[in-house]
Amino acid sequence: MLPGVSTGFVKYNNDGRSGRVSMNWSGEGSLGGIPFTYICAVNALFETASDSCEGVRNVRASCDENGSLRVVVKMTDASRDGDVLILEVNDGVYGTDPIPVVVRGNRAKLRLQGRTGEQTVTVSSGGGSCGDPVASQCP
Repeated sequence: MLPGVSTGFVKYNNDGRSGRVSMNWSGEGSLGGIPFTYICAVNALFETASDSCEGVRNVRASCDENGSLRVVVKMTDASRDGDVLILEVNDGVYGTDPIPVVVRGNRAKLRLQGRTGEQTVTVSSGGGSCGDPVASQCP
């Protein structure tokens, strides 16, 4: 993983079983003493073995320069205010923090301060893990 700040994004199809995962990151580097800015992106399609993603439209995880990780889960119209998702955030060092987040207005939002390194976020919905983890790089 290149250093810098990144955004991870997962978009599910209406079947709740397949979709697209993408990773974008940018930062500053130098080559032979010459500074440069890089922007990279990776996109991949996926299909899960379960339909536990039903109701989840997309998941986005981003980290700003201050190490503030922001996760936004957009739900379909089938979701209701008061539904609870479990967002599992793993920083690769201290393990996984399972955090319950309540859906409000077809969205579930989470912000964590003081994060460093690569963060992976997994959404649990309907009793099962929902799709592939979303990765985000914090400075």
